[in-house]
Amino acid sequence: MTGVIKSTFKLMLRNKVFLFFLLLVPIFTTLILELINFETPTETSAPSSSVIELPSCDERSIYYAQDNGNAYAFNVKVFDASCSELSEYVLAQLADNKMFNVCRAKAGGLTEEKILAQAEFDAFNDRAGCIIYLKSDFDNAVMEGDLDNAMQLFVVSEDERFELFELELSDMLRQINAAQTVCGSDTAAIIEMLDNIEENMPAKKTVSVTGKNAIRLTAKQGNQLDAFTTASTFSMMSFLFAGLFIAHTVIEEKNNKVFTRIMLSKVGTAKYFIGKAIAMVFVDLLQVTFLLFSFLTIYSTDFGLSLFELMIIMLPQGMVFSAIGLTLGALIGDMMSSNYVGFALWSVSSLLSGSFFSMDDATGAMKAMSSVMPQKLYNDAAKMFLTGDNSGYSVVLLSTAAFLLVIFCIGSVGLKMQKQEQ
Repeated sequence: MTGVIKSTFKLMLRNKVFLFFLLLVPIFTTLILELINFETPTETSAPSSSVIELPSCDERSIYYAQDNGNAYAFNVKVFDASCSELSEYVLAQLADNKMFNVCRAKAGGLTEEKILAQAEFDAFNDRAGCIIYLKSDFDNAVMEGDLDNAMQLFVVSEDERFELFELELSDMLRQINAAQTVCGSDTAAIIEMLDNIEENMPAKKTVSVTGKNAIRLTAKQGNQLDAFTTASTFSMMSFLFAGLFIAHTVIEEKNNKVFTRIMLSKVGTAKYFIGKAIAMVFVDLLQVTFLLFSFLTIYSTDFGLSLFELMIIMLPQGMVFSAIGLTLGALIGDMMSSNYVGFALWSVSSLLSGSFFSMDDATGAMKAMSSVMPQKLYNDAAKMFLTGDNSGYSVVLLSTAAFLLVIFCIGSVGLKMQKQEQ
């Protein structure tokens, strides 16, 4: 068995394509991370309690809400044609609630027809929960209690948080109308009175509530997870091809009758394939070493994970993909076809795992397929480590054991069927 391990390792080091994946893929992956430039802002870099100003009415609010607001808040796009002190106050109060991302586009120079047309367009092309059009005579209409002439509200999603938003907005407008009966039409006096009332009220505290299995990340942790997911996904391609290259040594040894001579020696079939599997582990260790060295020396931003946690996630995940490559090569028996099938599997699993885009809005069937993708489970473990949840270790251990068991069972059954056919 030792001879099988040594010969396999030597053949791998002589393979120029393997050396390309071993040495250059980590560097390319690191350069991709630098080009994408995942930012890890500080907690105070995003003004979460202020109105987000849009450069123009045709800008999509979702982009600015994700960058400058609370990623989990209800998004509201506002076309403000009044641009008055009172509209500023209303929007600021809504934004200070922290449950809502209020994105305002100043629309004082646009006609009502253009604003309504843009609102209709955004209803289908933006991802705001609702759209508000504050009319030019907003102040007078609110003070008179004529809300129909003050604003127009468009509900463009089925998000149940809209009811909370509507309740908050209605309550605020009623307070303004009540203050107007005392202060008259003096906007500054109305705002001052409302501010004084708010100062004497108990301080509000917004508490985020998630399900018991949900993991909430900060903006910094979210960016770190995105960077790790990208690096891990591209890196797994090199592990997959490493398994394929080891399978290639099996194919060559069969074609050159080396396999037959090995079978006639004291090394049996079981020891032969165990030797190949052990060689695969050593190759994976070598790859992980180069990957981590590249990440730690070239990539300027950390992943938020310790070196040990990176090793714990990358090595088992790499072993799974190498095992997939080894099994594919052994079953298909043709190197070129194995490469095509392996790359297709890596591409599909990367897409379904949510490595490149969120699966939150996917159908139930897509989410079910995503939940059994290797990258998805290891990315979930990384998310747990980022939040200090040590249950990520059990996720890695159980996922690796399950995948390797299924892969080698499929491989052994397939090889037996091939042997019977021959």
